[in-house]
Amino acid sequence: MNTILVLGGSTFVSKAIAKYLISKNYIVDILTRGIIPIEYTGFREHIICDRHDELNLKKSLENKHYDYVVDISAYEKRDIDFLLSSINKSKIKKYIFCSSGAVYPSTDEIINENYETG
Repeated sequence: MNTILVLGGSTFVSKAIAKYLISKNYIVDILTRGIIPIEYTGFREHIICDRHDELNLKKSLENKHYDYVVDISAYEKRDIDFLLSSINKSKIKKYIFCSSGAVYPSTDEIINENYETG
């Protein structure tokens, strides 16, 4: 059975993705800062860790192996760099990055891919 790490999982898109993967009987671990409670069940482990703390991230992910990583909580390139230097990449088949509108400042304008992030 495929194991999946979801970075995020407490709100919006990441919550929907985690719940969908669980409903399809994947083995799902969720990594969040632990600020917002996870209000659903079915995941294997809730890893509470600030992904900006590289040492803690490495410690939190040591001896864990995943087939897939779904990353919804990265805002900057260093977030991805920290993760990739902290996780065992030997079994990973796919790393899926999905940004959210939360990276953009509030505006009434129409936002496109080249819009300035906040």
